[in-house]
Amino acid sequence: GTRTRSGQVPSIKDAWTNVCESECRNKLKASLDSFKEVARRLEKEELPMAEQELARRLDQAAREAVAEFRAATASLGPDAEVHARGLEDEIRETRWRSSRWP
Repeated sequence: GTRTRSGQVPSIKDAWTNVCESECRNKLKASLDSFKEVARRLEKEELPMAEQELARRLDQAAREAVAEFRAATASLGPDAEVHARGLEDEIRETRWRSSRWP
């Protein structure tokens, strides 16, 4: 069977937690990539536009990315919400780092 480094067989709970963590990380990355793609498309195809309109569209893209994440991780339990908040933080950080995005 599968054993940990200490030689113990992991519990089902530990194994499920690891699966959920891994799945949340994968879905978070996919949702963040989705947001970044929308932002790049706006920048490439839609600029110039009023700053308020750009901010509105980026806000909408952020909401959609978080909703996509929550839908994809709904069955993974309450820890998924911690990752959803992490996704929101990552999106804010991404917007902050880009001087072009309000």
